[in-house]
Amino acid sequence: PVTLKVLPPALAFDEHIRDLFTAEAKNSSALAHPNILAVSDFGSNKDQSYYIVFEGFDGEPLSHAISRGGQFSSNRAISIARQIAEALGSAHQNGFVHGNLTPDSILASYSPTSETVKVFDFEPQTVDGRGRRDDRSPINVAYLAPEQFAGLKNIDGRSDIYSLSII
Repeated sequence: PVTLKVLPPALAFDEHIRDLFTAEAKNSSALAHPNILAVSDFGSNKDQSYYIVFEGFDGEPLSHAISRGGQFSSNRAISIARQIAEALGSAHQNGFVHGNLTPDSILASYSPTSETVKVFDFEPQTVDGRGRRDDRSPINVAYLAPEQFAGLKNIDGRSDIYSLSII
């Protein structure tokens, strides 16, 4: 089993969007940590469909678990936060910033004995510096750090830490 992310054909015609998608795949493939969803392949087909192949992971977005389960126990919340922080710490040490951390960019697999969390969807940073997205939904904006609202393009790991604290 794998997890696929496919660029919708309606967006694939735009070179900038294709570049962002490819940069995201390259960023994600360079990260190796037990709490980061691993990329095993990426590319495009003859028909110009672009894809990223992630490891298989039997989990759901954290947003679903939150909306369905109400409040988490302290131990569960600490376990989830610790795993996310470890993933972010590894990414930051390797020069990557998530840039758009939300409960939808975190997968969680829960069993009565353990919970595993995987962070994915690291925001790309392209060579031309146009990597930061300005097309965020109002839901995602709720998790952004103040410096991201100020229009700063060169954010760092502190922005991810802010987003984690909101989550």
